[in-house]
Amino acid sequence: MGVWLGCVACMASGSSVVPNGDQGRQDQDAGGEFAAFDAGTEELAPDAACAAAESEGKLAPVNLVFVFDRSGSMSDFNKWEPVVRSMKSFFADPRSKGVSASLTYFPKTSDLYCGSTECCSIDSYTVPSVPLTSLPNGTVFAASLDEVVPGGGTPTVPAMRAAIRQARSIAEASAHRGETTAVVLVTDGMPNDNCDPQRSSVELTAGAAQDANEEASSIKTYVVGIESPYHAGALDDLHHVARRGGTTAAILVMPSNAEGTAKAFADALDAIRSRTVSCRLPIPSPPEGKVFDRRKLNVTVSEGNREYGLGYDEACQGGAGWRYDDVAAPSFIELCSSSCSEVKGGRGTKLSVQFGCDTRIAVH
Repeated sequence: MGVWLGCVACMASGSSVVPNGDQGRQDQDAGGEFAAFDAGTEELAPDAACAAAESEGKLAPVNLVFVFDRSGSMSDFNKWEPVVRSMKSFFADPRSKGVSASLTYFPKTSDLYCGSTECCSIDSYTVPSVPLTSLPNGTVFAASLDEVVPGGGTPTVPAMRAAIRQARSIAEASAHRGETTAVVLVTDGMPNDNCDPQRSSVELTAGAAQDANEEASSIKTYVVGIESPYHAGALDDLHHVARRGGTTAAILVMPSNAEGTAKAFADALDAIRSRTVSCRLPIPSPPEGKVFDRRKLNVTVSEGNREYGLGYDEACQGGAGWRYDDVAAPSFIELCSSSCSEVKGGRGTKLSVQFGCDTRIAVH
């Protein structure tokens, strides 16, 4: 999602935001904290605000590492074609702007009895079929998906471990600092591969997902489960992996006719996109002639003809507003929960960040 960062008229419209002024102000220099203000909703005249200065920025990007089950059972019950069609649409959708994705298929080959070197080795899945690519992209992913046909077993453990390794590498790279990285497992059942017959493949998969979620970078695992009568009990297993991966439950798709399956799967991907879109905004370099002062920053939301200011709320008590990731040494602006939901749900929503204006404080 694109955002505009700049100094526009410092305005406050709405009872949760008050304009900063001299009255009621604490000594910021003494305590170094934000000021306390009287409530008010009066708009400030542009000339009384701050000088116009504008730069462009974006919400923190999202990286999704897809692990896609192409086992033989994915061809049953008219699942494969509509699922692939919806995946193509997701990757090409303009609403996926700000998201990057990679794509890995498992098993490595369609041979049901492929050897441990090919199907059961983590190294077999280390290099994705489509590397991390900015979306929307209607060609690279579509070309890759068109080359794949379902067949073989379900070696979920090595494929997931490789995907988590890839996600960890992305999350730890300096180029992706502050970004959200997650794994998306798409499957119609849990492991059936004989890769490690002495141990529970379900537990190994869930354990890998939990380890990734509990790391400092908190790589979560989303699971899209495509129901199949052949895999009794598999749905509970999928929920188990999702819970351990930090996403509460798997998103389940019930195959029906082709259009119904395609829509259900598309809805599942939409839900993941919505849940992973970040509401963190990197603080941009100030425009020429401006310096960053954490006490002189404001955030305004505009959508169509509607424009309103967000108040600073360090604890995000009221749900609306914004705060810094670290008030002592801020790097990001974080929207509070209800403001985050509103920005995510809006089409064409823009955020403006004003430099040099005394910070407006949210009141409750």
